[in-house]
Amino acid sequence: MWVQRTQIYLHPEQHRALLKEAAQKGISLTELIRQIVTEHLERQGKPSTVPKEFFFE
Repeated sequence: MWVQRTQIYLHPEQHRALLKEAAQKGISLTELIRQIVTEHLERQGKPSTVPKEFFFE
């Protein structure tokens, strides 16, 4: 699956909290952020074209 590389800036507190959550879930920070974005888009009624299985590979 092709992905678009992007760069974001987080406050240090956000970064630490997300790293901790990712570690607790056993996934990368990148994976966690993708999941968060997908969930946000679905709540907005804009389904992601990324199958959920992508996150569990």
